[in-house]
Amino acid sequence: MAVRDVMRGWSRSAVRAESEAGGVRLSLMAALTAILAAALWTRFAFLDAPVAGFHLFNEGFYTNAAMLEARRGILSWLTQPGDFNNPPLYTLVVSLVFRAFGPSVVLARAVSAAAGVVAVFLTFLVGKALFSERIGLLAAAFLAVLPGAVLINSNAQVDSLFVALELAGIFVYVLSVRRKNDRLAFVAGALLGLALMTKLPAVLAVIGLAAWDTWRARGLSWLTRRRTLMLLGGFVAFGAPWHLVQLIRHGSQYLSAQQGVGSSFAWPNAVFWRVLLGEELLWMHWPPLAALVLAGLGFIAWKRTTGDKLLLSLIAVNLIFYIFFHMHTYYLLPLAPLTVLAAARIFDRLVDLVPRVAWPAFAALLPGLVLACFVMLAGQKLTPFSPQVIEPAIGSRARGADLWADPLIWGNVGPTLELSVPNMRVRKLPEGEELPVINDVARDRESFLVTPREATRSGTGRPFEKIASLEDTLHEVVVFGVAVSQVPPISYNIMMNGAWRVRWGAYPPSVFGVRTAESRPTGVFIYDVNEILGLRGVR
Repeated sequence: MAVRDVMRGWSRSAVRAESEAGGVRLSLMAALTAILAAALWTRFAFLDAPVAGFHLFNEGFYTNAAMLEARRGILSWLTQPGDFNNPPLYTLVVSLVFRAFGPSVVLARAVSAAAGVVAVFLTFLVGKALFSERIGLLAAAFLAVLPGAVLINSNAQVDSLFVALELAGIFVYVLSVRRKNDRLAFVAGALLGLALMTKLPAVLAVIGLAAWDTWRARGLSWLTRRRTLMLLGGFVAFGAPWHLVQLIRHGSQYLSAQQGVGSSFAWPNAVFWRVLLGEELLWMHWPPLAALVLAGLGFIAWKRTTGDKLLLSLIAVNLIFYIFFHMHTYYLLPLAPLTVLAAARIFDRLVDLVPRVAWPAFAALLPGLVLACFVMLAGQKLTPFSPQVIEPAIGSRARGADLWADPLIWGNVGPTLELSVPNMRVRKLPEGEELPVINDVARDRESFLVTPREATRSGTGRPFEKIASLEDTLHEVVVFGVAVSQVPPISYNIMMNGAWRVRWGAYPPSVFGVRTAESRPTGVFIYDVNEILGLRGVR
């Protein structure tokens, strides 16, 4: 009887344990689903709005490149690429979407947004593989509503796909180390090679993994392991062929483009450190989470577990790169999954120590991050006006007309102009030339100039009459009737969105969403070219 009772007790315990495990698994899936839903919502909410395209030049460049690729031969990206500076994978993916559904800026943004959601899921997997499921969930939750990541993921450019592929490669390499599976190392190398086919800084991930292996092995013994050869084999097999073909077929053009990339090198100065630490990283995370990230970095530097060493290695490599190649602030995006993992690491420890404080703080932090995302999205970025306002400003005369773009305007939003003024033919005003010396202005059609400079009559200096003085719109996010916006004037660098302005009771408590706060002059004007050249009435 005693043995039977013991067996019954064991059986009941096993059923209870299995039931509890099933409940935990169900809770995990529910939490992960909610996190991915939040990532989808924040990245797709403004996808069809002008404010989503914070970097208008890049957005126009890549969308136009994908439209061109969709009309070319299936192997043109390899034999005769339209761009030697940027590897072609992102453009290829967007062009395939265009072939299936037709060209659209929103679809190009959707590719980036989808890659951003995948990156959130991969961050969970990396956190789970290195530490625990809870740390993976915390990090994924932070990344799902991280303002800088949401902003960049909403834009049509390569970085979101690049980071997703890089994270996938890192995750699979961690699995190959844990399972001692060399074939997985080849898959990891292949994924990192695809990341290299998206953006050249993918090399940094390989360097970070090498630093991690050196730190773990306390030397270079890992160099002779089969796993290392498999990783490098996959990386070269999938990442190098396009570059080798361009070097062989178009040597001077390819090398010239890469030399242009090298010209981004710059020594950091005091202004850079103020911008990086006081503005870029601060606002990419939102200040409360930025403080948690700093605490997390100190914690992992103190603990230095195997997973901590990987995070520190990858963060160090990416930061060193950014310090010397800081021309574009979206180079910080590869840091985002790593920094939120550091934040999750310290927060997980706080949950163990003071759960009654930690969980309410987490519940307050997430809504704040969501608000920060939408406030950042609602503020115009990088360029002083949205090209979408040009045709409405000109009116019915815009149809079939030429639009001449001043070199300063072209340098900021040139590729986007063609997407933004579909009823006009966009033309670039040559560098150093004034309108009176242009001799190919069509006399039989309307022509307009968009410029940030006042056009004046020679001799008298009196200004020509403007067709329009363009204005831009400042948006605000409204929650329970409280309006929150960025304090103007807004810096047009990506993350530097300054302080917030809060208007209590601006709307009824039932109002939610994005509203127009105010319009402001941009210092950009539209002129009638025919009038300036004295052609009006001669046609």
